Amino acid sequence: MNYIKQDITTIVGPAVILHGVNCKRTMRSGVAKALFTRWPNVREEYMNFAEEEMILGKVAPVKVGDSLYVINCWTQDDYGYDNQSYANPAAIKDCLASSAKFCNQIQIKNIYMPKIGCGLGGLNWERDVQPLIAEIEHKNPDLSFTICDFNNNQTKE
Repeated sequence: MNYIKQDITTIVGPAVILHGVNCKRTMRSGVAKALFTRWPNVREEYMNFAEEEMILGKVAPVKVGDSLYVINCWTQDDYGYDNQSYANPAAIKDCLASSAKFCNQIQIKNIYMPKIGCGLGGLNWERDVQPLIAEIEHKNPDLSFTICDFNNNQTKE
């Protein structure tokens, strides 16, 4: 797992960008807002799902360039701005596994993500999320996972 100080919206392909979304048909802040501001079809594709189709652990890839995809990962059932934990580690693990499978199918090896589930999601990176990524990384040694830790309000997940 690599770490870079880079705005996730400046990643170029070939690459896949993962980020967490909620199951309530809202995409108003954090990394989700930054991504759909850069690529409006990321939100359009998200909004094509009915709320009952938005299931924890589900992923939906969106092509945003020739060899660049953003994957909407349903990692939290609800959302809030009250410092509670909303992201679900089991859902993150399922999303990571499905995203790795997708990357292997399309033969793109570079995966970028924020500290998914942390920030607005409320999880602890070292305790709750980093071990999940390490496990998927171990099972998929050909994939390269890079965490974009830009440290501003726009990229909090």
